[in-house]
Amino acid sequence: MFRITPLLRMRRLCIVLTVLATAAHDSTLGTPGTTPTHLMDAMAKASKPTSTNKMISDRVLRATGNKKPHIVLLVIDDVGWADVGFHGSDFPTPTIDRLATSQGVRLEKYYVQQVCSPTRAALQTGRLPHRIGTQWVQTIPPGSPAALPKDVPTIAEMLSNSTYRTHAIGKWHLGYARWENTPLGRGYESYVGYLQGAVDYYNKTIGLSTVKPAPPKNLGTSNSGATHSGGIKLTGYDFWVNKTAAWDKYGRYDMDDHEDEARRVVANHDPSEPLFLYYAPQNIHEPLEMPPEDIYSENCAKVQDSPQGPGRHVLCTMMNRLDKAVANLEEMLKAKSMWDNTVLWVTTDNGGMLPHGIRDGVAGSASSNTPLRAGKGTLFEGGVRGISFVTGGYLPVDAHGTSVTGLLQHVDVTATLAALAGTAILHGDGFDVWDVVSKGASSPRTEVVLNLDKSALTKAFNLANNQCCGGFGEFDAIIQGPWKLIKGNSGLYDGWNSNDPYTITPPNASQTFAEVSGDKVWLFNLEVDPEERSNVALAHPDVTERMLASIVQHMSEASGYISPGYNLPLPRSFPNLHNGTWAPFLKDEEHIDSPKQGGQIDTALMHSWALL
Repeated sequence: MFRITPLLRMRRLCIVLTVLATAAHDSTLGTPGTTPTHLMDAMAKASKPTSTNKMISDRVLRATGNKKPHIVLLVIDDVGWADVGFHGSDFPTPTIDRLATSQGVRLEKYYVQQVCSPTRAALQTGRLPHRIGTQWVQTIPPGSPAALPKDVPTIAEMLSNSTYRTHAIGKWHLGYARWENTPLGRGYESYVGYLQGAVDYYNKTIGLSTVKPAPPKNLGTSNSGATHSGGIKLTGYDFWVNKTAAWDKYGRYDMDDHEDEARRVVANHDPSEPLFLYYAPQNIHEPLEMPPEDIYSENCAKVQDSPQGPGRHVLCTMMNRLDKAVANLEEMLKAKSMWDNTVLWVTTDNGGMLPHGIRDGVAGSASSNTPLRAGKGTLFEGGVRGISFVTGGYLPVDAHGTSVTGLLQHVDVTATLAALAGTAILHGDGFDVWDVVSKGASSPRTEVVLNLDKSALTKAFNLANNQCCGGFGEFDAIIQGPWKLIKGNSGLYDGWNSNDPYTITPPNASQTFAEVSGDKVWLFNLEVDPEERSNVALAHPDVTERMLASIVQHMSEASGYISPGYNLPLPRSFPNLHNGTWAPFLKDEEHIDSPKQGGQIDTALMHSWALL
């Protein structure tokens, strides 16, 4: 069916993207994130369709095949390196293991951000967070006006104008102050899920009690008493069907709701039209809450808590439930005869959270990143080296059972999926790596900018929360070839966990930062030290200085660096003003003057909401 309204509204952008997609195969295109002069000229002339544009469009379609694949981007929440069986986990994940190994391609040097919102921003836009101001160190707390920039297109907006039907399910966490910031305003036809970073799995509220350390539970409990120090209730309901608060979902495990919506989307979809489904379930993000069915606890009978890993059994049940959800999705697509033409790309949003949490166990979990160092909220490998794999019937059988060991990054996912759809990401920072995934070609990526952030709020956050790991300072990290350098602060906590029994070993004095020209620095050679046990910054001063200079260059205005904007809650967002919900609280065109950082809410509250 020809959908007139979005095509007319975005005609010029479609033509521009078609030109960019064609040029992506041209050696004159240069590196991702740049636009050659001849493309800029073409963009300026692309105000209406021409025979030349038609020819380019036809060429792009031939390059991607006459039948565009269905695309499912499955973003799993807080799944650590060793939370899956194919990386040695004691959690039972048979479907994920099968799809990632014998029926898929594993991406074994794939990098994400250290927390969820920045990664999700990169996946949605194909832009590095520090180039669009989305490198939020504390993610986006409830009540914040922060959001994806409106002038940066999302992959849903790109694909909807390339004949795709687009739907979103689950966690958004990319801004909600205005309806235009939500999935419905960013290219998706439908949305079912929650707009914040986490909710109670059963009562679907978020507030201070959602992130307080507490014994694991298998049923949701009310946290309606959580209040701000001024007495204002700060717990609100957050589960939506499009623009309607779905109060009827209260009390039901939210993975069941996500699956119901996936089933509805697939069942109602016309297979002759390409589908893009953004599927982002909450599992296995805290709070640790067991699914209601006994089978998941039975499957995890061998995984029990330990003194250093409280909640390990419950987390196992949540991961086993996620594995079942992947199996159900596969069955849905096969039942609709869509699987054979589907690309299913699975990625975590960051490494697994260890029990340390933000501070004093707040928002802590019991994930495993062994043998990698630390976890979510840190720039060590356990926080940023993510699990990812590609599967689905569209993937050539010859690629099954292979792995990619070259560098890849989240923005490459977006660039590749856009290319498969016959379009391209405007000013994107990623590479089209389909040949890397499907044919075993070498990765074109030689550098991964993990994070760049010199904002005042981040420095203050590091001072308040990250005393273990550098304290006050920037939050920067970069990989170049085998070398990885962290500058300023490494993150929330440190150490290595092990499985069976679950234990955590802290670093010794020699494994902390080194002082180099006034900077706190960690340098690792990942080829010989993938566990980051030896800081060799002082032993390789030439490498250290070169990489420090690269960080300075990347953080220049000329390189496109943008600091994150205001990102703390505003009182007008509080649930008592919105029928007990965390609902959009600004009009779409409403502009607000952001108050000074920290002027609207106390520091303790910022600690509790960080990293949701």
